[in-house]
Amino acid sequence: MIDMREIYVDKLFQEALTEFNHKELDGDCTGVSECKWKVFKKAFLEFTNSKCPICEKLIDEYSHIDHYRPKDKTLYPFLECCYQNYMLMCPVCNSTYKKTDFPLYGQNRIRAKNKSELTNEKPLIANPLHDDIYELFELQFINTTKGKSILILNPRKDLDEYKKAKAEKTIEFYGIGNCDNNEKMSSCRIDLLEEHYERLLDFARLSKKCLTQKTEENKKILAGYVKDKPNIKKYGFYKFIVKNQFKIAV
Repeated sequence: MIDMREIYVDKLFQEALTEFNHKELDGDCTGVSECKWKVFKKAFLEFTNSKCPICEKLIDEYSHIDHYRPKDKTLYPFLECCYQNYMLMCPVCNSTYKKTDFPLYGQNRIRAKNKSELTNEKPLIANPLHDDIYELFELQFINTTKGKSILILNPRKDLDEYKKAKAEKTIEFYGIGNCDNNEKMSSCRIDLLEEHYERLLDFARLSKKCLTQKTEENKKILAGYVKDKPNIKKYGFYKFIVKNQFKIAV
């Protein structure tokens, strides 16, 4: 998963934003006569190194612009032209998993009817554009009961009740963890999670060694590894590892 919170100050995104509305917006999403969300695709691709911000599958200009809160007329049609509601993601995350689902937390699950009411909602799906994903998740390299070696997301420990529920639902929702118990086991992202495991395990092992044995030699070894494989820094998962928010199952 990729931390997207800085994209709004990104130069390429700002240029797209100006084209989107022919002027700078003040945070409101009213008065936009045409929802030209495609103008943001290049900025999203550059910022994420052409990876889906949820599952980190490679994406391209043909990938989907998702509405975080679905623009379906029964849900949030008033956010159809709201740029803060857009995110480029892979077709699998968007069309196979997310669709037009948008679960809310708590007993009061009355949906907002306008933008001012959004603060009353507690979404159960994490949004990398606005949520601190490092507060919610950690990585784990595991072996499933079916003998698959995969990289998954887990909720961080000591989360409050709402944040824990949000982390758990996001993981289940997109099939990016809890693969032995997930009701979506048949469609859990096993192949993709296996690829992530294979690409990142050696770096995670070296990082763990450096964190437990902080010698200059280990630091040089780790720096040399990253230098030889610069593409590893293009993963959002890379930042979880350097923050020591990961576990390797024995």
